[in-house]
Amino acid sequence: MAGDSVPEDAVVVGEAKCDESPLGGRKAYVAQCKDSSLRELLVEVFRIAEIKYANIDQDKAGVLMFPELKRNLTKAGFHNEGAMMRIWKDSDADNDGNVNFGEFLHLLYQWQYMQEVKEESAKHLNATDCRLVKKMELAVESYSVFFKYRENAEICARAFSALEENYKAFDKDQNKKLCRAELDEFLSSQLPFLWKAETTTPVLDEAFPQNCGHEIRFATFLGLLYVCISEFEPDRVTGRYKDQCMDSVGKHPAQTALFASLKK
Repeated sequence: MAGDSVPEDAVVVGEAKCDESPLGGRKAYVAQCKDSSLRELLVEVFRIAEIKYANIDQDKAGVLMFPELKRNLTKAGFHNEGAMMRIWKDSDADNDGNVNFGEFLHLLYQWQYMQEVKEESAKHLNATDCRLVKKMELAVESYSVFFKYRENAEICARAFSALEENYKAFDKDQNKKLCRAELDEFLSSQLPFLWKAETTTPVLDEAFPQNCGHEIRFATFLGLLYVCISEFEPDRVTGRYKDQCMDSVGKHPAQTALFASLKK
């Protein structure tokens, strides 16, 4: 398949073996979970996020600029530039004027909660049902400007909802941050395949060492999970942006981009 000439409107449904040429705009990938587990949700949401990020990154600089996001969302029918700029600024954690992949994950998570986005999305729903619409349905509608296929929008909404619920559940002291012990409890009970895994334990210890005295916020939580999932499922999640979440493995933790974001 990788060597075939594929028309632009070709669709690849849930195939882990497919050529990653969606990142070059040649195929459309439609997410399809193998089961209802959190593991499958994360694999698929990180995969479609990688593809979407690369497609928005028109100049292939590896980071996104606001005009690229604006162009992509405007083409999809979303024209509220004020809402775009607000969520952009909220996601640009280091205030460097661009959004890297870790920040993009947080941008996707925040997108469903922007009031302007909710209002824009509600216009596409049956007006008589707007007051009764479920949170998940509105979230899926919100993500439709990012993803052409509803399956991808649904995966995005379900994955971020599940992660938010878990984050709150394992934040035992309710301070909106996770310490290493809380993170370990989450992993051991909800993602046991990552817990103590040979591929992910070094990542966790490098990025968030035991007894480091710091706690992570939700944005960092997303980036850390992406790195771990890409280490465990490299055939499905490429991990091509993990260096944007962890500056480099082998440096002192205080020197990594991920560790530096713990205080944000």
